[in-house]
Amino acid sequence: MENLIDISEINNCWIVYMKPGGKDGKIEDIEEFKEICMNKKVYGLGWVADSSTGKKYIGKKLDESIIENYKKHFNDNESLEKNLKNLSNIEVNDLLITRWLDGKYYIGIVNSKVYYYPEEDSKLGWVCDVEEWFEFNEKDMPGDIVGRFSQRRHWTTQRIDNERIKLLLIKIFQESKYNKKKSKTVKIPKISLNMKNFGTALNYMDLEDLIYLYIKKENPDYILLPSQCKISKVKYEFELIEPKTQRRITCQVKNREEVDYKCYLEDANKGTFEKIYLFSGIGRYIKYIKNDNEKLDEKMEQMRKEINDSRLKIIEQDIIFKFFKEAKETEILRRRIEKYYDFKINEVKAPEGWTKVTRWNTKDKKTYKAKKDENYIFFKCDTLHYNKEFSSFIKTKGNNNKTKDEIEEQIYIEELVKKEWINR
Repeated sequence: MENLIDISEINNCWIVYMKPGGKDGKIEDIEEFKEICMNKKVYGLGWVADSSTGKKYIGKKLDESIIENYKKHFNDNESLEKNLKNLSNIEVNDLLITRWLDGKYYIGIVNSKVYYYPEEDSKLGWVCDVEEWFEFNEKDMPGDIVGRFSQRRHWTTQRIDNERIKLLLIKIFQESKYNKKKSKTVKIPKISLNMKNFGTALNYMDLEDLIYLYIKKENPDYILLPSQCKISKVKYEFELIEPKTQRRITCQVKNREEVDYKCYLEDANKGTFEKIYLFSGIGRYIKYIKNDNEKLDEKMEQMRKEINDSRLKIIEQDIIFKFFKEAKETEILRRRIEKYYDFKINEVKAPEGWTKVTRWNTKDKKTYKAKKDENYIFFKCDTLHYNKEFSSFIKTKGNNNKTKDEIEEQIYIEELVKKEWINR
């Protein structure tokens, strides 16, 4: 088994949105804009220079001076500046992924730096050339990518920093029928599923199906009425009914968000339902408030007291993970994700003495910000680290501003890992 993923020649991957008129843009305008981008093979923002800026950017490449001009004109708009800086960082051979109103996903390889489209009456504004836009159906997308697009807030152009999503995107494209650059294909293994990441590996529909199958096995006398799945519910996903007593069971399921148990206590205490099952893919059932001084352990203890012997049932991650991994009822769900995920863990152990961290300190590349994390281990040089989810060492481009001694140390570490730890 190969345990080295070399993505040092791949710069960045980006999630991009092409919606003219912002959130209030008309559907017909958005669809027309999509067709223009697809036909002209560009990623376009739809930010057209207005008369006050004099359309002086037509045909020019986006650079720092233009970003400064925008900042002055729009009174240091932080959101605008962030988007422009992201745009200016897009490089040739980067991968872009976007999703349109038709539910289809499109992936393209960048062919140019960002520039202002040269046709004066164009609706495109700032663009970069794309080799081709290739279409993918949602069923071909792993749950992690579908879930990333379902989040509520996005930058117009956003770098994919999550390594799991980045490697999945590279894998999707390079293993698709569209990839013509076979010589540059990077072999990326499946993700090893564990209790902490399986909830995001499933898209929200499959996760709901998993929870339904679990509830049904625990409550075999209850049935699901098809009409319950057609009614839009804000608070609950669906209901199961016991035919003789007409007692009802319901649930709430989130794969990337908390499920605040307090929202369901009243219904549980009133006996509105026989049971209310809760499941959070991130294992959080308490409302998170940034800079909240109250200790999490105290809140958890309070939660346990409030739901003890109540009709509220929290489904623990280890229980549902075991059910997903082993139950006969869940075989259909396992088949849906087997292209990108695997329950088998064939893990390469980290070299002794290497530091376990989640990221480098951005101010000082020689130090680390150590955090508890089950999935990532970063090592002694910024071009090589170990990722437990992919059971592999990852070689990246790294920091270019190195001294001669740092470069020599980096080469020594990489060669040592290849010799002692790869293909053992």
